[in-house]
Amino acid sequence: MTDLDQIVVSSLRSFLMEVVSNGWQGREREAVSLYAFGALLAATKPMVVDPRQIGVEVAVPQIPARGDAAKLYVCKDLVIWPRPFDSAWSNAAPLAVMEWKVDAEVKARRVSAPEFLETERWLEEFTLLPKHEQTSGYAVHVSFFPPARVVSLLAFRCGRRFELTPHLS
Repeated sequence: MTDLDQIVVSSLRSFLMEVVSNGWQGREREAVSLYAFGALLAATKPMVVDPRQIGVEVAVPQIPARGDAAKLYVCKDLVIWPRPFDSAWSNAAPLAVMEWKVDAEVKARRVSAPEFLETERWLEEFTLLPKHEQTSGYAVHVSFFPPARVVSLLAFRCGRRFELTPHLS
């Protein structure tokens, strides 16, 4: 497990404890924002020295085989950049790309298996690209149906998948 994997695992554990103790409910976007600027930001120091290295719903380059001329970039739930002001247009490779799927009681919605599988495939392909060989991808599946829990946490590096869910216990 990498240092970044350990940060993601410990910050997700902290995030869950916070939402459970506060009785928090929300959808995917609210959960990502709460996590990014709470538990993740606190856990990433000194790796993230400036909050502007974290982007929520920001663009990254689309995988060439999947994109068409009209869609060169796609938005991802959470991106950690090496430096403040980095972006898809600054030609920087992200340190991490996180995609979240949330079962939300407020929407009475549960994530389907094909939906999560598509996220896994995209992260696998993205981290396999030579430009992104140093990028870690994370697929996070959280349920806010009682009891709140991380259903699945997968890491991707160089196109390989690593199961991190057991480390959350």
